[in-house]
Amino acid sequence: MGEPLSGSDLSARRGWPRRARRSLRMGSATTGRPGVGLIGVLMMPFGGAAIFAGLVALVGGLSSSPEGPPTCGGQVMRRDDTCIVSVNSQSSSGDYEEMERREETALRDGLVIGGTGLGAGTVLLLGGWGLKRWSEPGYV
Repeated sequence: MGEPLSGSDLSARRGWPRRARRSLRMGSATTGRPGVGLIGVLMMPFGGAAIFAGLVALVGGLSSSPEGPPTCGGQVMRRDDTCIVSVNSQSSSGDYEEMERREETALRDGLVIGGTGLGAGTVLLLGGWGLKRWSEPGYV
């Protein structure tokens, strides 16, 4: 019947686990992919900027608390007040209830915008790193 097989002989006979072999092929694997590497390098700063912007939006959303009465220009509003908001020469007005609703949605808006920025930035950063790495000579 023969000698019993040891663990390493048994796995070698079954064909697993096999190590992946890197083969150097002629062409793009040995010369690199410069165009793809440039795209990867450009993606990484945009990813970092999106992550930074996402973190700022998250902190801004989390720091806005809807506790207490709404404010207009740093002053506490009363029920009969109207607030006029001007942005880039565009103005809009809101009464007490409207300003209260805006402050309540600020938390949710900050979380949505910040989370989206963090997710997109992470995808850009990791994707750019992967493309840059893939474009290097000798990577197969």
